[in-house]
Amino acid sequence: MVSVESKQSPGPGATGDAPGSGPSPVESAAALARLSAAAPAAVLDEIHQLRTKLEEAYATIDDLRASRTDMEEDLHQLKRIASMDELTGLWNRRFLVDSLDVSYSFALRHRLALSIVLLDVDYFKAFNDGYGHQAGDGVLREVASIVLNCARNHDVVARYGGEEFAVLLPGTGRDGAVAMADRVRRALEARQWNLRAITASFGVATLRHCEIEEAATAADLVEAADLAMYHSKRHGRNRVTHAEDVGCVVFMQPCGPDAAADPRDSRLGDH
Repeated sequence: MVSVESKQSPGPGATGDAPGSGPSPVESAAALARLSAAAPAAVLDEIHQLRTKLEEAYATIDDLRASRTDMEEDLHQLKRIASMDELTGLWNRRFLVDSLDVSYSFALRHRLALSIVLLDVDYFKAFNDGYGHQAGDGVLREVASIVLNCARNHDVVARYGGEEFAVLLPGTGRDGAVAMADRVRRALEARQWNLRAITASFGVATLRHCEIEEAATAADLVEAADLAMYHSKRHGRNRVTHAEDVGCVVFMQPCGPDAAADPRDSRLGDH
């Protein structure tokens, strides 16, 4: 006969542990406290590490922004240097042409006045030959200063090439442009020059909206002023001529009965 043993809960020491070897309630509470204290410390440490990385990222972004600002400033400076005439400090021909294109398009769109003045220092080659290029450079710088002082802040004053200067006059009609050119002419004439008197010949052209043809370009305005300037040289120098006064209405071809004969083809001698 098989005996069936009833199942009983193992008593102390039945599992091999010595009686009383398990953690006491006090020990369990202390361990739980240690675990509770350790968990926040780890989280805080991780937060601190993330915050440090975030600060480093912000610092890197600030450095990149500063570098970008420096690069933009350098680029702006380079563009300005590329647009300036080194000798006189005025805008150069390239900048004038770009400005003329913008001003011309704006004037056409809004039917605004626009004029340009060209001036060429009289007998400058003879001055350079007689007194040297250093003295000639000094004259050009002084001429540039006088022209700049006679212009408004929004006018574009440029060295067009050699001893030739240009002034782009947005929002200025014929009378205002001629008055500005004559103001420069009189200032040059009145200046007490060290070596000899310095004068210039002027050509002025003004946009005429009612005469515009579809094929006209901004370059035609410069061409008209150029023709007027050479007319001044052919008729005594130290004078102002508007293109319309020599039969050249801007953007109308031909410019007049003598349009086929470019006045620059005549022998003007020394400019």
